Amino acid sequence: MSGAVFIFKNRLQTTLKILCYDGLGFWLCTRRLSSGKFQWWPTSDVDIHPLTYKALYTLIWNGNPNKANFSEDWRKLP
Repeated sequence: MSGAVFIFKNRLQTTLKILCYDGLGFWLCTRRLSSGKFQWWPTSDVDIHPLTYKALYTLIWNGNPNKANFSEDWRKLP
């Protein structure tokens, strides 16, 4: 009920499963790579932190959220 999203990967690092609860039931989304492995995953408790939606999107598309240059979420208009 907190809005948290849980992300799991398999041992071969070819599949991500995303679990969330929307108030009515659970959603389970799966992303499986047809070739290759997911390149980035937290390696210690230090790396585990809340992901932004941009970082999650980058992770789903097999990118490295730590190396991505994201723009600010909000910026003032001139």
